[in-house]
Amino acid sequence: MERLFNLREGIGGSQDKLPWRFTHEQLLQGNKRSVVPMDKMLPKYYRLRGWDRSGVPTGKTLRRLGLDGL
Repeated sequence: MERLFNLREGIGGSQDKLPWRFTHEQLLQGNKRSVVPMDKMLPKYYRLRGWDRSGVPTGKTLRRLGLDGL
């Protein structure tokens, strides 16, 4: 429902971003490969949520959630 509201208001996949630090800075200790590869992770996240490549919930997902009338 939140995603549908955001889409209606013009907030879509192009705004799906993490803070700069999460995608550019590495940890000083521990896992040195801690920079988040958003370009690789976002498509998988969309797929797991039941959204299409642009971040819009698919018809199948809306029906499953009982939101197909929105």
